[in-house]
Amino acid sequence: MESTDSLKVISDSLNVVAQQAGTPESNRWIWLVIVSVFVILLLIIIVLVHRRTKTKPVDNLDMLKQQAKEQGNVDFSNVINSAFNSKQLYDKLKVKCHPDRFPLNPEKNAIANDIFQRIKKNEYNVEELEKLKDEAIERLGISI
Repeated sequence: MESTDSLKVISDSLNVVAQQAGTPESNRWIWLVIVSVFVILLLIIIVLVHRRTKTKPVDNLDMLKQQAKEQGNVDFSNVINSAFNSKQLYDKLKVKCHPDRFPLNPEKNAIANDIFQRIKKNEYNVEELEKLKDEAIERLGISI
């Protein structure tokens, strides 16, 4: 007799739960959970993509080593100096020597275009960037 009473209580409890499962309030919670899962997955994907596209400072040093191997001669002081100082000088030069700074003077525009192309080619070489800086000061009449 006791087992039939406990089965009746369990059956009634399950009926109450089943009736509440179809209510609009329970549907809101389900949708809230689904949206939360999607937001979390989206954030994880964004973080993973950001980590893959993020450039590493070591890449510059690897590129310099590769250039040194191709050239055959290795100037390690330039390699080390370039790894730490080329970015700042490159940023200054690309702004100051950009051809768009001389739109009204075709002669200076052509000179700036030539210098700008060589600056982009030697982005990770401090010695060449220093030479290009001196050339830009002399030929374009700018101060850096």
